[in-house]
This record gives sequence, structure tokens and C-alpha cells, in this order.
Amino acid sequence: MTLITTRARILTSLLAVLLLLPVAGIRLQDPIQLRFFHSRTLNELPQADSFAANPVEYFRQARGWLADRIYPIVQASMLHKKIQYYVLHTPPQRRVTLGDGGYIFLNGGSDSSLNETFETTCIGSHQEALATQLVDALRAIGEFARQRGMALDIVIVPTSGTLYGDHLPASVPRKYREACAARATGDSPLLRFTPPPGVIFSFPFPAMREARDVPGFFPKGNWHAQGMSLKVVRDAYLAARNVAPPPSERLTLTQGPSEIMATYGIDVPQPVYLIQNDQVLDDPPQREALARAVSDLFIGSTTSTHAYVNRSAALDESVLMVSDSYGEAAASVYAASFRELGQILANNLPPENVATLVERGRSLRKTDRLMLLLQEGSVYTLIVWSKAFAAAPPPAAAATADAATAP
Repeated sequence: MTLITTRARILTSLLAVLLLLPVAGIRLQDPIQLRFFHSRTLNELPQADSFAANPVEYFRQARGWLADRIYPIVQASMLHKKIQYYVLHTPPQRRVTLGDGGYIFLNGGSDSSLNETFETTCIGSHQEALATQLVDALRAIGEFARQRGMALDIVIVPTSGTLYGDHLPASVPRKYREACAARATGDSPLLRFTPPPGVIFSFPFPAMREARDVPGFFPKGNWHAQGMSLKVVRDAYLAARNVAPPPSERLTLTQGPSEIMATYGIDVPQPVYLIQNDQVLDDPPQREALARAVSDLFIGSTTSTHAYVNRSAALDESVLMVSDSYGEAAASVYAASFRELGQILANNLPPENVATLVERGRSLRKTDRLMLLLQEGSVYTLIVWSKAFAAAPPPAAAATADAATAP
């Protein structure tokens, strides 16, 4: 008969606990944090009654469910990425590029789309053929806006990949290094673009390039423009309208974390400017009304909106801004020049719904201007959107149809 000592029992029990911990700890994790970590919807646990019909598929789905949630997946991944960056001096993920001079770039949306961001921001959006298509697109969008009594503003924001394209390392394929470096000199059809009459088109690359070497101008470790860079973007738009920047605005140089590296739990402090304006106030009722009015038009359940009012606006105008993620921070900066501004994030919006989105947004209050603000890699989005704007029914018919379908 084999005797098991007390010490062996304890060690066996501890081993069992350690082996069970990855599964038992699943309940300790926040599903929202897990979705953010994976950047997608989590795999669902298969139904028990599906096992008999297809055991192989059942176990495949079950493995996917477990792989998404196994504990402590987030903490272990973060530790691994910190070792890569601090010890091995390599990017925490292949979609991150470490440039010279401390610049950090996102080369793609994920490791399965490496250099896709460089492709769109440095090459795709700066082709002569695209600029030609853009004229027709803005003409269609401008006509949609004119019929509804709105002016049309188009703002295209340069990204770090073009603004600092000459700082890309040799590890980036030559095709992208050369294209981004060319953009950094100001070589782009967008700078020679003439919009249709009545449309303001702002691509403020010259003003941004002039200020690009100011510490903290466009934070070195960010994907999104922030602080001083957004002020320069907005002031270039105001200059096109012969309007002075808001005098009540204050810029303060401080330190902040790298936006890109913070997603990996890595703290890389960097200079960054904060913009403060006591005259610009949040407008929660309008923000919530915007969200309610358009939420059913999006893929998924999350709708991001912002709304502001201005106590000392230079322009007595109400603006509806439809944007990509660059508009999240830009909205309050632009609001410093208008009586009121509402912003809707369109990242998860099916393009065929954009005209309806604008119709519902402007139905909440009289809207003087429609502003479409996108980072330069999304220029083609304007061409796609123009089809929906061109196909939209006349204002009276659109209002009638929307009222009939309102909950």
C-alpha cells in the first residue's frame, strides 16, 4: 500500500489550485476590459445541446471561449509587453513602430494588418486620382447641405506618420518610408486641391509642419492629435474664414502618458499641451439627445457623442460635426469658436446611414454648418459617404419618412 505524506498532500493540493486558477479566475475579470484587450467581441460559450450534433465544433467554440477569458490573460500579456519594451527595447506589438528621436507610430490596426496605416495615410489618400474623385464627392455633399440651409466644412487632419514621416526607422519597408518622408516635405495633391464653390476644405499641413518640432506639439507617442496640434488645425480653418482664434483660450505645457504605449500598460511620459477655455461648457442634455436620436443607426450598442455651448463665441453659428476618432478631442477645440457644437463619432456607422444621421442630428436644433472632420487616411470615406448624401430624399420628404419611423 502506498502512503501519501502530509507534505505531499499539501503540494498536490497547491498544484491542483494552481492548475484550476486560470479557469476559476475567469469570474474575477471584467468582460468590458477583456473586450478592450482583444479589440473585438468575445467568443460565446456554445450551447450544451449543440454537443451531440457536432462535438468537434462544440469543442472548437469552447476553446475559443476559454482562450478569450483564461486568467490572468490581461496581466500576463501586459507583463510580456513590458519586458519586450523595457528589457529588450523592442515594440510591445508588431503593429507599433519605434522611430528615432522617441517617436512612436501605429503602423496598422492590428498585427494582422501591418503597415496598413502607413499605406492609407502616406500613399492611398495622396493620389491624384483620389483628389479628382473628391471634387465630385464634395459637390454632392455640398448640395445635400445647401438644400438644408447648411454650409459645408471639410477638415482633413494630418497624422504623425506624415508629419514625422522622416523619423521612421529602417525596419519599415522602403515603400512606406519613402512615401511618408515625401509627405513630410509637403508633397501631396491635397495641398493643391480646390474644392467646389461654397465648400471650405482645410488640410492644414503647412501650419502643422511649421510647428511640428515644438516639444509637445503633436505628442510623440500618440496616434491622435492633441493639445497644441489641434489648436493649429482649428486656427487654420478659422484663417480660411478670416476669423481670429478665441482670445479666452489658454495653452499649458505639461507631461502626459503616451497614448499608444498606455494601451499596453507601459508608462512613457511625454510633453503635451492642454487647452483650457472657461467659456466652453459641456451640454449634457444635447449630448444625450444626440445619442438617443442616432443610436439605432450604428453597428453595436455604443454611440459616442459630445455637445458644447460657448458663452463668448466669435461665430454665432450652430455646428454639427460628424467625425472619426480624431473628432473626439477636436470637438471641444472647435467649439471655442461657435455658439454651439454637437459631435458624433461615425467609426461604427454603416456609410449608407450617414445622411440619415445628419438629418436626425440637425432635427434637434437649427444647424448652420455641417463639418466633416477626418484624419487623412480616411479621405476615401468622403467619397463613400457622398453616395448616401446624393441618394438622400429632399429635406421635406426625409423629415416625413423619419417621423413615420420614429419610436
